[in-house]
Amino acid sequence: MTELSQKTSLVAGLVKDPFSNKSEKIKDKEGKMLNWSEVYFHSTPLAAVFAILSKVENDAKLLESESMSNISRISKCSGFQI
Repeated sequence: MTELSQKTSLVAGLVKDPFSNKSEKIKDKEGKMLNWSEVYFHSTPLAAVFAILSKVENDAKLLESESMSNISRISKCSGFQI
């Protein structure tokens, strides 16, 4: 699962810091925890929102492909076929 989390920008509700490999909760100036939608979309131009959503869509397709590949590999090892 670690390899998959490094390939995507969204990891289980945490926000990936673009300047490091850490994913953690982000706090605003008052110390309030922000969710990923507030971090990525608050005061963001519409064109940038479409780019971000396209990235999320591509990340979902990548995860789907990786998951199906692993399921296929596991099923072949155990003698089952999909």
